[in-house]
Amino acid sequence: MGVSENTLRRLEKGDPGAGAGIYLAALWALSMMDELAPPVPPALLASPRQRVKRTEQERQARDGTDYF
Repeated sequence: MGVSENTLRRLEKGDPGAGAGIYLAALWALSMMDELAPPVPPALLASPRQRVKRTEQERQARDGTDYF
């Protein structure tokens, strides 16, 4: 995984200070990513040709006004 032994020990103990990236790397290395975040059902995926309508704020931001 490319982490130090101390970091690996912290990860094994469940120490939150180990960092989310280390936990994700461990899940990926153990082929457990689908346990954490299962794939999105096909019915919820947008068609690749489907366009998303911009909000009024996004349209105004393009005109030079601030978005946030």
